[in-house]
Amino acid sequence: MKPAHKPEGWAVPGLGWKNANLVFAELVVVAAVAIAYRNLCLCQNPPARPMRIVPLTTYSGFQGNARFSPDGNQIAFTWFGDPDYNEDIYAKQIGAERPLRLTTDPAKDESPTWSPDGRYIAFRRRGDGKDGIYVVPGLGGPERKVLASKDDLSDDSSLDWSPDGKWLAYVDRGLRQSEAIFLIAVDNPKDRRPLTTSIGQRDYYPHFSPDGRTVAFVRFADTRDIFLVRVAGGEPKRLTFDDAIIWGLDWTPDGAHIIFVSDRLGGKPRLWKVSTSGGQPELLSMPRPTLTNPRSPAMAAVWRTRSGNLTRTSGGMRSPQQQSRAHHLQS
Repeated sequence: MKPAHKPEGWAVPGLGWKNANLVFAELVVVAAVAIAYRNLCLCQNPPARPMRIVPLTTYSGFQGNARFSPDGNQIAFTWFGDPDYNEDIYAKQIGAERPLRLTTDPAKDESPTWSPDGRYIAFRRRGDGKDGIYVVPGLGGPERKVLASKDDLSDDSSLDWSPDGKWLAYVDRGLRQSEAIFLIAVDNPKDRRPLTTSIGQRDYYPHFSPDGRTVAFVRFADTRDIFLVRVAGGEPKRLTFDDAIIWGLDWTPDGAHIIFVSDRLGGKPRLWKVSTSGGQPELLSMPRPTLTNPRSPAMAAVWRTRSGNLTRTSGGMRSPQQQSRAHHLQS
């Protein structure tokens, strides 16, 4: 049996492992997380639902990169632990005990993302000369390699499936070896195009808007901030001006806001909301989250505990800045 060790590629871009560990030691969470939303509405003084912590996994080792299926009934995640301490892709029904192992390759598999119909999971593989993007059926079956990619990228949560099912957004080497966002057609891998031009900077965490017309991402250059870029092309629009560490982001279902986790204003990472038209981010009262993805029913934030297991918080969220109305996420 291989000795347990910390999986590679889980550090935040721009942080060394020493600093990243100091950050994560402050939390009961780490940087690979999933969040799902349904029925976002603006209501007059709705009651805030109490948070409930629901365990999703109780396994040895480390689980991360969690993504809910589009219907909210399953979760895809990576598991590094017994019996062979190899990082692979798993899927499980919410409430079920046994997960389904989808990959067994000795290389490191990461960044699972569901197809909009919930039938397939795309993921990245690294190591053993097999680096690239693959697709596997969500119920198990043969893998299909979509693209061979670089093996030295800094971030592992950098893959998203477009709402129409046609495209994958991913991170790869751009001009002068900088990391940029690319699009690739799932059924025609020869159709591959750069979405951002990155020179001397890193673009990562791409996420499609609900209408599929825009991709949100994080840019790390002299600062670290959220940007939006149109799929049809054009210059990215800068959305935040914090130069703060960002652990993940996603869109609200109406496409009007970006929800993200950041240590902006100092202190521990917290959950924030910013309008896609710009403005100051608002703090959302949710205990110690770190997030990412998708667009499925049932509100939930998932994080990994110190033991390496995934847990879920469900319930309401309230923005302290709003006096007369609150953003209520109904499960």
